Amino acid sequence: MGTEYVLNPLGPIATASDEAKKQPSQESYLGQLNYRIQRVIATVQPSLENNEKNGLALPVKDYFDRIRGSVQQVAAIYSQLVRVQPQLHFVDNQIARARTAVEEAESNVPKITAVLPNVKLPTNHAWMSYEEWAGSDGIIIIKIEVTEGRRAVLVEQTWTGGDGSMTGTVALTTISYENIGNVALEPPLRDHDDAWTVRVESAGGSFPETWSSPERKTAKGVFRAVNYKTTKSVVYLAFTSRAEAHDAYAYFRYHQELGR
Repeated sequence: MGTEYVLNPLGPIATASDEAKKQPSQESYLGQLNYRIQRVIATVQPSLENNEKNGLALPVKDYFDRIRGSVQQVAAIYSQLVRVQPQLHFVDNQIARARTAVEEAESNVPKITAVLPNVKLPTNHAWMSYEEWAGSDGIIIIKIEVTEGRRAVLVEQTWTGGDGSMTGTVALTTISYENIGNVALEPPLRDHDDAWTVRVESAGGSFPETWSSPERKTAKGVFRAVNYKTTKSVVYLAFTSRAEAHDAYAYFRYHQELGR
């Protein structure tokens, strides 16, 4: 059926026939596509801004061009729908092609961030060396040293103080850049607690870890030397400085996206 018209002093007014009633559903679906492509743009825009001085490698430029093409396709379909007599079958075909383009743009986001991370590396490295306090009496000191390598970052924890049972103990965790999964920044849990925590999860199940310590003698007895290997799925880094916590978070998020 075609579009029907009714007489009006101001001229003909288009009324929806059975075919034209499909238009609202098309507009709704097109709105969903527009939302998805705008979300893609919001995700990759920081990558473009953070790396605009570095120039774009051809494959990455092609990904951005495809996103731009998706936006243009969606805009063109909107133009079709606002016509008095939209060619609905043509619009359906255009929407199908736009859906494919949007899906492709979404799948290319990890490829873009793998070349152009949307997180900047922190310029301050103070967060890579600091101390934590543990124990109910607060006298156990855990020194944290984070060392950057070519393919991984090493997190070394060294215990001193307390009753001596942990003195000299060293835990060394290897976090491969390719094995960084979810990274989260957690604010203090309580009002009187000033610890900001960065949680780094393994994408592949676990991070290798080694424990070592000399023989330790305390008032409670003798603790044998320790030297063994294990794994852990999550690494927690606690900071009293919010700024350092944010720097640590940015560092791991950067390498999570870059994968190296």
